[in-house]
Amino acid sequence: MLSFYFKKIGYGIVILSLVMFFFVMLNFDFFSPLMETWVGVLKWFGLSGLILVTVSREKNETAEIERLRYRCFFQTFFGAFISIVVFSLSNLLVTDDVVSMDKALSYLKDNDLFKFSVIFLTLHCSTFSSQLKKMTRIN
Repeated sequence: MLSFYFKKIGYGIVILSLVMFFFVMLNFDFFSPLMETWVGVLKWFGLSGLILVTVSREKNETAEIERLRYRCFFQTFFGAFISIVVFSLSNLLVTDDVVSMDKALSYLKDNDLFKFSVIFLTLHCSTFSSQLKKMTRIN
């Protein structure tokens, strides 16, 4: 696990990437020449920030917090996996054309690792922080 200082860096990276992504979507002239490249870089930059937040310790890390982190990790892993499966199946059922397996899997083919990672890490961060708040209120 990384020290608590990296959690602050991770949040800064996530916020910076979201702001930059917003500017890219508004088609600022600075980003126009290499729009697809900027979008790809910002997606992976934001993902690296989420990874830093996820693998950083809390200010006062205890064994109980570590167990809570692992429990949230496995819960959100399966939650993200189920959401990817549900979205790919909904892609199959909502189409107007002929139903095919290629259409069902088209959702997964497009940046599937990135989508899974972002969903998983976002769910993990939110679940862990809410469970941690509940745990500190009890103690």
